[in-house]
Parts: sequence; C-alpha cells; structure tokens
Amino acid sequence: MNKVTLTEHNLVLININDILAIAEHNCLNEIYDYNLIDFENDPKINLKSINVRRLIYHNVIYTLCEEVLKINNKSKTILFVPPNFNCSSQFKNFCDIENLNGIIHKILNQIKNKLPIPIFFSKEALDFGNLKDKCFRAGEKQEVLFLLLHELQLFQNKSYSFEAIKKFTTKYKLTFLSTNYFDKLKTKQLLY
Repeated sequence: MNKVTLTEHNLVLININDILAIAEHNCLNEIYDYNLIDFENDPKINLKSINVRRLIYHNVIYTLCEEVLKINNKSKTILFVPPNFNCSSQFKNFCDIENLNGIIHKILNQIKNKLPIPIFFSKEALDFGNLKDKCFRAGEKQEVLFLLLHELQLFQNKSYSFEAIKKFTTKYKLTFLSTNYFDKLKTKQLLY
C-alpha cells in the first residue's frame, strides 16, 4: 500500500486509490456473484440499481475501515484523496466512469462526515508521489504538514454519534458497521 509515515508528527498518510482498487475488485466480484450484470445481453452495470449501490457502498466503506484498522502502529491515519481522483480501470468496461466517480466521491464525503476517519481532499494539483516528495523537503514539508494538521484539528473537534451512522447503515443495509465496529474505529483514531 502506498503510504507516507511522518513519525515526528505521529501521522500515516494513505493513498485512497490503492484502497479503492481493492474495493472495486471486490465489488465487481460480488456484482458478478449476485448476477447483477448480464454479460451475454448487456454487459453494463446499472449504477442506479439499489443493490449495486449497496454493494458499492459496502465495499468502499468496509475496505477503507479495514485498512485503517490494519495499520499496526500508534499513529493517526489520514486518507489522501487527490484532486484528479478517478476510479481504477476495473470498472471502465462495465459502466459510466464519470457517474461512478461521482458516487465514490459522495461516499467519501459521507465517510468524512459520519465516520471517525479523517479524509484529506487535496485542492492542489498534488498526486501522491509529489506529496511524498514534498514531505521530505524542508520548506514544502511544513506547508503539507500544516494542511494535514489542520485537517486533523477539524477531525478532532468533530463529535461522532452512533445515531447518524445507524440511520446511514439502515438505509444502505451496511450491517458490518455495528456499535462495536464503530467503537473500534473511533478508539483507533482518537487514542493516538
């Protein structure tokens, strides 16, 4: 996984694209397993289908949460979303990528507002490779750190209630986001 560790500030920055590639792969497999695509007649995924949306929501949120929980250090984790964010090529033959990018962006915004996982949406024309380089150059490192620490400050000032998550999980039938799972995420992010 593509990540930058800033030990002196107790931060781990993870590229969202790597996590989403895993989620997309799992989602395509499940769409196929549940016969939500007809390869013979129309090999296109109907992104308006509630079942397809649920699978996308489930796989993106579950994969993001699991990757955050997997990190084995005592650092705060921030997910990095580049400004030119696009889904991987795994979906390109099966649906309208622009529409899918919109759905994924909506999911990421909902995660940022409902789950205790800080997400940094880069406004600069920075891809993750450039960000890695900047983090190891003195002057530019301070600029990047300021933005990241500001994002963390906003994150820490937010209060997360299980009520909002409960409504969200009920709407999309995301049964894995239980009180216990939510508490694990919250503890991991707020403890360090």
